[in-house]
Amino acid sequence: MQQRGFPFVQTNDPDNVLGAAFGEDVAMTRVGGDTLVSHVDPIVGAIGDIGWLAVHVACNDIATAGILPCWIQLQMRG
Repeated sequence: MQQRGFPFVQTNDPDNVLGAAFGEDVAMTRVGGDTLVSHVDPIVGAIGDIGWLAVHVACNDIATAGILPCWIQLQMRG
């Protein structure tokens, strides 16, 4: 995957502190004088407690990047 996908998503944007990389679950982007840390990680194979799992996986990945998780945004599908 790294040989096929990631060469096409590189950027020279100085505000992109940490972008797409194999094995990275967080991205860091400068926004004004702050840094926005975002997380995207699919939760597959889970049947029960999917909401709990999604929140804890996201917070864990942000925390292991050295950032205190402060907010979470959820998209609900009906």
